[in-house]
Amino acid sequence: MKVLIYGSSIDNIMKFVYWGAVNSGSDHLNRMFEFNERQHIFNQNTPYKFDKFIYPEPKIQETYFVYKLKNKNELVHVLGRRGRVKDPFSEHVYDYAEKHNFVDNRTLDNLLKRKITADSSDRRGLFDDEDVSAYEPYLNYAPNTWEFALDEMFDGELLVRPHYLLGIVNYQRKYITTPKIIKLLKQTDNVIPYKENIIDSMISKLNMFDPPKQSRKYTQRTGRPILFKSIIDAYNRDKDTIWFHLDEFTRQQRDIEQALQDYNIPYDYFNLDQDDYSRYGCDLILDKKFTHPNFDLSHSETKHKHDILTDIAFEYVTVRGLTDTRLSNRIIDKI
Repeated sequence: MKVLIYGSSIDNIMKFVYWGAVNSGSDHLNRMFEFNERQHIFNQNTPYKFDKFIYPEPKIQETYFVYKLKNKNELVHVLGRRGRVKDPFSEHVYDYAEKHNFVDNRTLDNLLKRKITADSSDRRGLFDDEDVSAYEPYLNYAPNTWEFALDEMFDGELLVRPHYLLGIVNYQRKYITTPKIIKLLKQTDNVIPYKENIIDSMISKLNMFDPPKQSRKYTQRTGRPILFKSIIDAYNRDKDTIWFHLDEFTRQQRDIEQALQDYNIPYDYFNLDQDDYSRYGCDLILDKKFTHPNFDLSHSETKHKHDILTDIAFEYVTVRGLTDTRLSNRIIDKI
């Protein structure tokens, strides 16, 4: 399909745009498209590039990092990996891991200590040290400055977390987007994910609590230096630090939804607990729990720590009056 927009052609226009914030099912959908060998774009936490996954031949995936050269309206495609697409039903293909993991020892550091083979099973942290001195952090700039890149951004069947299209930088609405981008987005299937099981959602987000980062935020907020040793230490010393940590996830997702409304871009909700992933047109459907933490509660220490987070999650939703994380409930809970 070719769509003409303001005199410019965009082939194979993106079918789905998934507007997930942090910890909202983005990687699950990314991997499902991977195992189905469907070309897609994934955005990680860097302003220098987006990741493009293509399948030049059966069961082969190539990952390209799409950068912009400094002071030039020119994109550079850097091949990050070429590898085999695994079968998620017969091979080990995924390990849950967080930078900070309170409940068990599945951290990114521990994951990356393992031998990494040339397949498509995991890419987290593999390219953190890549030299970007020749490139610009263009995705931090106003959308009108990189419109020339739209053909590449929309070249596939799925675009995950392209918040910069709405002028959002670091989850802050910083710029006004362009008529061209709005028109493009109105021609795609825009999806806002949410969790019906709010307690389960908050437990996952509590497990990601970053003590050093939250210590810095506390100091910035209060002017008093502090060093939280753990989430329990933070909870005992300043519950607001925990509540603000959780608020941020809901606020970010709602701000994205608000931006879509402000630009009159239609979207649908996707209930991560109940809705059917077959809506994305894939033949191979991953179980909803595929990228879930799936804590081993038969282990006594793991269950003890999980119970602690469960109690904190229940307290949080009670204190905040949080019954639905979608935008419509902002008027009730003020988040």
